[in-house]
Amino acid sequence: MTMHKAKGLQFDLVILPSLGRPPRSDTPSLLRAMERPLPDGSADLLLAPIRDALGADEPIYEYLGLREKEKGRNEASRVLYVACTQARDELHLVGHTNLDADGKPKDSHGQSLLAKLWPAVAGQFEAAASSPRAAAPPHPQSVAAALRGLGLSGAPLEQGVGRVERALLNVLADERARWILDPDHQGALNEQRLTALLGGEVRNLIVDRTFVENGVRWIIDYKTGFHRRTCCHRTSCASRQPS
Repeated sequence: MTMHKAKGLQFDLVILPSLGRPPRSDTPSLLRAMERPLPDGSADLLLAPIRDALGADEPIYEYLGLREKEKGRNEASRVLYVACTQARDELHLVGHTNLDADGKPKDSHGQSLLAKLWPAVAGQFEAAASSPRAAAPPHPQSVAAALRGLGLSGAPLEQGVGRVERALLNVLADERARWILDPDHQGALNEQRLTALLGGEVRNLIVDRTFVENGVRWIIDYKTGFHRRTCCHRTSCASRQPS
């Protein structure tokens, strides 16, 4: 149930999840309007159209956009307050934030609901970030459900669950993998679909992940694999160790 739909209701337990997620960006409207009250009690209507593709910015349109954002922030604060007061006994606030290069939590996204609570909860995030914790393993039931959707069952399903869990834990434990998946990368896109003309043939492609770092565009192609424990493999690994 959304916070808007729960308006006017009371619950013994209230859980508000995903507070750190920023809101979706609104598509610019073709026309923005706002009533402006006058001293005599009447009101003027302020209108502004969106600028054309080659035209200059429209100051009134931009001004009305800023006012709409301000109204949206105020409405979000009101809805968050109402949602918190709907709990009779227990209120659980669930949110996330990213860590900086020193491993300290960053200020929450300025447009998220968590940002409105940040002055009160920042200390708890800092304490959680400073405490040593092992990476949480993926939930086996979630992995199994996803593999069943691909048609696996029985022994292949059990083997697949084990391989996926090991792969995810390796990613969480690997510094370079965490860097690749850092959500703060500029221009980051996942599973980006592209159409290209290659060798005179139109092909549809999917880029697993791409982002810009220090002016360089990175294109990531995910691959999974595992090493069989054989004598040759052990010998090969040993030969790579420094002398």
